[in-house]
Amino acid sequence: VATTMTTTTTTTTTTTPGAVPRHAHSDMVLPLFQVSAVTGTGLDLLRRFLNLLPPRGNWTARVAERTQVVIDANFHVVGVGTVASGIVEAGSVSVGDTLLLGPDSNGRWTPVPMRSLHVRRSAVKTAYAGQEVGVALKKIKRPFLRRGMALVDPALNPCAVLVFDADIVILSSHSTTIKLNYQPVVQAGVVRQAAAVQELARPLLRAGDRGRVRFRFIRRPEYVREGDRLVFREGRCRGIGVIRAVYDMHSTDELPPLSR
Repeated sequence: VATTMTTTTTTTTTTTPGAVPRHAHSDMVLPLFQVSAVTGTGLDLLRRFLNLLPPRGNWTARVAERTQVVIDANFHVVGVGTVASGIVEAGSVSVGDTLLLGPDSNGRWTPVPMRSLHVRRSAVKTAYAGQEVGVALKKIKRPFLRRGMALVDPALNPCAVLVFDADIVILSSHSTTIKLNYQPVVQAGVVRQAAAVQELARPLLRAGDRGRVRFRFIRRPEYVREGDRLVFREGRCRGIGVIRAVYDMHSTDELPPLSR
């Protein structure tokens, strides 16, 4: 995994050789870019460097999977109607396909035909894994859409998730103790919502601790999956983690005990 570091300046630039390497906690070679948020100095070099980095995922292999498009924006186009945009995270989507859109606030999924597709502002018949796609949706009003919803192949039988388990690590804390009913803001991909700690594998967690936690979203169900990475924050407390189990809000089964 490539690591870069940037320093930002406002109106003046001060060079202090060796200052940044002292804060890098390893002996790896660390590309350093000094940029200005005011004049734009150095941003062209940073962009060129980022364009040279190899992709993190093997998108070619993911084309053969079932379709999943996570929505990160939506808008209305005159003469076209409601358009949702997002990354094709798996599979492919073609004009005329019918995918499940959801979950809504009640955890329901709605079959929706794909009216038209655009990739990089050009009309296409099919968009593939790894591409950012704009999809014109039939019979869907813009207020129905929200960031974090997904377009999913019906064969995946997607669930609306209110409760999920995650392995987490507390990165930093200001005398904060994580215990039952603690409510940080959790972000997993484009999903961002407050979630309450419903159960812990340990009595409590503090800065530097690791453990498994059961979260429950506060407002509405979301589309998250096992293996998704997450970050969470509350005040000065920061943490990261990986989702290990998700539970369909419509399931009648009792939740299993939280594994230790």
